[in-house]
Amino acid sequence: MNILAIIQAKNPAFHQSLQPFLTRMERSGSHSVKAIAQYAGLLFLLSQNPGLVAVPTDAIDNVLHQHMEQPEFAQDMALLFGDRAVAEHLPGAGSESGFAKTKALFEREFQASYGNHAAACELFIKGDRPS
Repeated sequence: MNILAIIQAKNPAFHQSLQPFLTRMERSGSHSVKAIAQYAGLLFLLSQNPGLVAVPTDAIDNVLHQHMEQPEFAQDMALLFGDRAVAEHLPGAGSESGFAKTKALFEREFQASYGNHAAACELFIKGDRPS
């Protein structure tokens, strides 16, 4: 089963909320379908794990940056995370332990490889970040 199918099976409403921007990302042709699905998977993990401070792979971070440049980014995040606010992105903050935790969680949830190249950043839901 692929990442998007797992998201759909576990949370159909979240999957439905992903569709508008996933379609925009795929149409842009800037990223592989795999990288876009992994980005969706990371967003799903953030939605299901309050307090998670995720360290994306380089590929996921590239998709995130393209998404952040779109005028619809804030609206997309509001659809996905509601009143928990938008996803926050801290460049230069990624850690090896954070990456290992994110990778283990991703691979357990989706039974798919996360990758081995950590981006130098963190992604979390504003208001959920532990002190």
